[in-house]
Amino acid sequence: MEQKKLIILSSENNESEISKKIIQITSSTATQLDRYIVIDRSQLENILIEQKLQHSGVVDQEQAIEIGKVAAANDALLIKVHNFGQKGVPTEEQKEKEEKEEPDTGLFGWVVKEVVKAEIDKEMENIERYPNNIHTVIDGEVRLINVETSQSIASFTISADHTGGVKSKSMSVALNQIRSQMVSNLKSLHQLSSEVLDIQGNKIMLLLGKNMGVNSGTLFKIVTRDEKRIIRDREIIIPGKSVGFVEMKSISTDISEGRILRRWDNIEPGYQANEITEGIFTGG
Repeated sequence: MEQKKLIILSSENNESEISKKIIQITSSTATQLDRYIVIDRSQLENILIEQKLQHSGVVDQEQAIEIGKVAAANDALLIKVHNFGQKGVPTEEQKEKEEKEEPDTGLFGWVVKEVVKAEIDKEMENIERYPNNIHTVIDGEVRLINVETSQSIASFTISADHTGGVKSKSMSVALNQIRSQMVSNLKSLHQLSSEVLDIQGNKIMLLLGKNMGVNSGTLFKIVTRDEKRIIRDREIIIPGKSVGFVEMKSISTDISEGRILRRWDNIEPGYQANEITEGIFTGG
């Protein structure tokens, strides 16, 4: 396997602060995974200046492909934020308190009360009434484009929803939700695969290491070799069957050693090892 050269772009007008934060999170996450080489914003600006190309911050798929080719990237990641908002909401205690303080009135009193509340809401529209209990919402979409083929490879949504704390605290928790989603999705977009080099009892060695972001605890599914068959004068490939799960423990630059968690058939050198990004779920 080789690291993929990735360029990360925003596909919106007048790039907002929230877009910049999500792009920074995506860039740092992809870099930490070690399976990507990320072209950062300063590199991109220098490349575009050298090539005398203009980059207004608004990018569609065609522009992303053009910029990606200039930057010699394998893939372009387009990020678009559809919805972002922060607003204070009352806590359960505040709701109960406000309900208790409201007098029990008839129809006329209720109408007067609603008119007064509407006037107060109008005067307070630019003032945060619940600054210590902020509800933060973020919704967006991420699209991966192959620069060479000009095709969309994959897309996934990002979303965060948190209530609590002041604006900065609520925003921080929501962005951590986005970061967690980015880790999972970026792993899936460039899933690690290797082969079994050696096996001795419960110990196993794979041809993949730190150079591609394998860490202690990384899980792999072991799969038998694909099989070629001729059916009706046509060559077809039958995918291999899974035969076990392994967990890596000791990692060098390009070799990983670990232990077999479970096997339900023989495991042999040359078998495929495919990264498990979603975890292993078991049942009795």
